[in-house]
Amino acid sequence: MKEKITPAVRFPLRPGRFAVVAAAVLGLAIGASITIFSLAYAAIWGTAPYAKPSRLFLVELSRSPGLPLSASEVARIRGAGVFAGVAYARGGQAATVGAGRWARTCLTARVSPNLLSVLGVRPLVGRTFTRREALSGEDHVALISYAFWRSAFGGRTGVVGQRILVGGRSYDIVGIMGRRFQFPGHTDLWTPAANPAYTAPKNGYPMWSVVVRLKPGMTAAVADQLLSSRVVRVDGGKPAEEAAGRFRLASLQEIISGPVRTEMVLLLSAVGLVLIIACANITGLLLSRNLGLRRELATRHALGASRWQLLRFLAREGVAICAAAGVLGYALANLGAEAMRRLAPPTTPGLALVGAGGPVLAFACGATLLATVATAVLPAWRVAGGSLAPFLNEGASVSKAALGSPRNRGLDLLAAGQVAVALILVAGTVLMIRSVVDLLRVNLGFQPSHVLAVGVDVHGSLAMALDRSSVVRLGNLLARIEAVPDVRSAAVANAGPMMGLGGIYAVVHRAAERGPAGLGLTHDEVVGGSYFSVLRIPVLQGRVFGPSDSYGAQPVAIVNASLARRMGGSTGPVGQFLNVGGKVFKIVGEVGDARDLSLESRPIPMVYLPLGQWPADLRTVLVRTSGNPALAAGALSRVIWNALPKTKIYEIGPLQDMIERSPLGARFRVGLLSLFALLALVLSGAGLASFLANAIAARKQEFGIRLALGAQQGQIVGMMVGLGMRTFAIGAVAGLVIAWLLAGSIGSLLYGVEPHDPATFAAACGILGAISISVCYIAARHASRCDPSSILRAQ
Repeated sequence: MKEKITPAVRFPLRPGRFAVVAAAVLGLAIGASITIFSLAYAAIWGTAPYAKPSRLFLVELSRSPGLPLSASEVARIRGAGVFAGVAYARGGQAATVGAGRWARTCLTARVSPNLLSVLGVRPLVGRTFTRREALSGEDHVALISYAFWRSAFGGRTGVVGQRILVGGRSYDIVGIMGRRFQFPGHTDLWTPAANPAYTAPKNGYPMWSVVVRLKPGMTAAVADQLLSSRVVRVDGGKPAEEAAGRFRLASLQEIISGPVRTEMVLLLSAVGLVLIIACANITGLLLSRNLGLRRELATRHALGASRWQLLRFLAREGVAICAAAGVLGYALANLGAEAMRRLAPPTTPGLALVGAGGPVLAFACGATLLATVATAVLPAWRVAGGSLAPFLNEGASVSKAALGSPRNRGLDLLAAGQVAVALILVAGTVLMIRSVVDLLRVNLGFQPSHVLAVGVDVHGSLAMALDRSSVVRLGNLLARIEAVPDVRSAAVANAGPMMGLGGIYAVVHRAAERGPAGLGLTHDEVVGGSYFSVLRIPVLQGRVFGPSDSYGAQPVAIVNASLARRMGGSTGPVGQFLNVGGKVFKIVGEVGDARDLSLESRPIPMVYLPLGQWPADLRTVLVRTSGNPALAAGALSRVIWNALPKTKIYEIGPLQDMIERSPLGARFRVGLLSLFALLALVLSGAGLASFLANAIAARKQEFGIRLALGAQQGQIVGMMVGLGMRTFAIGAVAGLVIAWLLAGSIGSLLYGVEPHDPATFAAACGILGAISISVCYIAARHASRCDPSSILRAQ
């Protein structure tokens, strides 16, 4: 028996064009799946290197979750005695690290000395802060991130103990954090702060993030109740019951990975659909090849070969293809991981962790095993497990495997299934593309065209103090900038639109009011020069800031339309007084709403303050030009450096370009989905072509007879196109139904587009339909050009 089976077993292992192409297609799909899984695993599960992360929570304001807390609020939380540990941090502060050509702008954070112990982590190298080092005058020590250590020091040993300049001050490096550590946010360097009140600004702005660790056995709900019952308000003399419900606990792990979970699930689903289409494609091809071997299988079975031996005979080619595809996919995934680290938005959680690892390798093995079962074992079982006796008849032919036969509708269903899966993916991609297009067309509330934006770190050379010399220096700087050819007007601000720096949140009251809520939280923007003129923000009422709004004059402010609506009143906000951070300002103007933070976020209540009356560091320079703003970049840089020699320019370019880059996460997501949709279209088209090719091969004799009896080529073409389009219609209907049911799950990722938009589904169906008609027509035209006489002689 071995002699009978061995030649048959060896036959499928011969390398051929089909095996190479099949392994390449399946390997590409497996590689893409592994890459996206590694990205999702790092973003969702790999970003919390803390001890028992489920016990860690952020304390937030119930009315304004996600916003920082004030120093007094931090003190009350620490004094409540509810938690096993309380730590606090203030992050997102840009600072110039180093000097000269080596200088670079990094994100720094001030943290409590016990932060690492509360989080349950230790530095990779070195040590953490001591309580003494967090005191004033003793706080010139720093921890650096793993990424900063690699980029700034090349990963050299012996860095601990070296000194580094941060904002012009010298700090001793005492430790290097591990690769996975990120808190708060994406921080490059940490310095200690012993008491929140020590670094709190005089205006009392909230600025701290508070992380707590629950005591053993305590639940979040119990801790929340205890915190509300023990916190006593001392400011304003308000009774303790007003503190009830003021704070709430939010899972730290959920805050880190929650915003990207839906995106990652979407990408995993998309690449999974591509893998399904690829497996269905290879399955269909192997099944059609196996069906053509039924007479040979029947003969070998009659000679004594068992079903198991026949199954091995049929499955070995598919197993070899899948094994090669798995190895190729894992190799491609390593390249894909490097591409993800370069192309994914820098704010993606766990981006540095993307790559090979135990879970990723397990996923790769699992994906390969599932592909093997789907593409090799099931088709072989489908053929070897059926009745083979009818194929021993002399008159039996390959036509028994025609797709129209009731016994062999598997290939038809596979082709229709590929169409359905492709339609689901294409519909989702079209929705995402339309969402990004609508996002880029949103009304910003200002005009970014012809505006040059410069992100600067002045290194203390123009930290605006309330004195006349600072006002004079500011005026001189703006005058020099406006003297540059092609410059119409200039402005400065502590934060600019879409510049990623952000302003400060504060509770705003009417001057005569008191209490914790007031008019609620607003966003402050400290501006100087012709800020509203440069950005073309419309003035709705009153006036803008002028030269008289400087040091020593009555403090003034401008509010936007959102805050004006919150204030109410029939006469408008101009002339009213606001208490901002303990200082009273007279409102002199109302301007339109502008999307300062991001394209996705709606305008929020804003208070604009003049730079000459409010202490703030210069962070952004905005210039309106009469021509291409990029052409003025060189001259503007020289003017700033001549006026402020210590200034570090870390970003410069047209504001329009920065805005178009701002939805980077959405663009990255849409780019990947578009790539997967393109692969799905190609693979589903190939699957439909394979289905028709097998149908044509099974009906060659019929076509020869029809042509010999006088049938026209157009009739043959119409017959085959109709067969292919019937298969497409079945898959399209199924795909539309499933896509419609699943569309609501991506609603949170869409902007300006309804998940069940009929035009989107019609467009997806039209795209896939056009490709399907083209594939069917090409295959049918090829079949209609056959020679009837040669076909009849061959039969």
